[in-house]
Amino acid sequence: MFLTLYFDGQFWIGLIECVDDTCTGAPRLRMTRYVFGAEPSDIQVLEFVQSQLLEVAARATVDVVVDRKVKAIRNPKRAAREAAKIMRQLIVSTKAQQALQLQHEQNKQEHHERTKAEREAEEKRRREIKREKAKQRHRGH
Repeated sequence: MFLTLYFDGQFWIGLIECVDDTCTGAPRLRMTRYVFGAEPSDIQVLEFVQSQLLEVAARATVDVVVDRKVKAIRNPKRAAREAAKIMRQLIVSTKAQQALQLQHEQNKQEHHERTKAEREAEEKRRREIKREKAKQRHRGH
C-alpha cells in the first residue's frame, strides 16, 4: 500500500494505491483519492494513516490488473536505493489513473440509477394522487 501526497494547485491530495495479489496470481491495483484541503502537517498525516487510511482504502471497489515483477532484495543498501528510486517516480501511474477513472464511472452510474429510481417513484406517487382525486370527483365528493 502506498500513500502519496501532492499539491494539485488548489488542494493537497493523498493518493492511496493498494496492490492485492492474495486470491489470484495476477496482482490487482485499487486506487482511491483523499482530499486533505490545506497543507497537512506531519501529525495530521500520521493520524490519517493510523485512523482513516484503511476506511478510505476500502472505498475503492474497482481494481485493475497490473504487471508487477517482484525482486527479492537481500542487500539493505540496494533496498535503500530501490526505495529512493520509487520515491523519485512520477506521482500518478497510468494504472492508478485508470483505476480512479473506473471508480468515477462506477460512482456516476450508481448515482444515475439512484436518481432515476427516485424520479420514477415521485412520478408514480403523483399519478396515484391524481387517480385518487379523479375517483373523488367521480364519486361527487
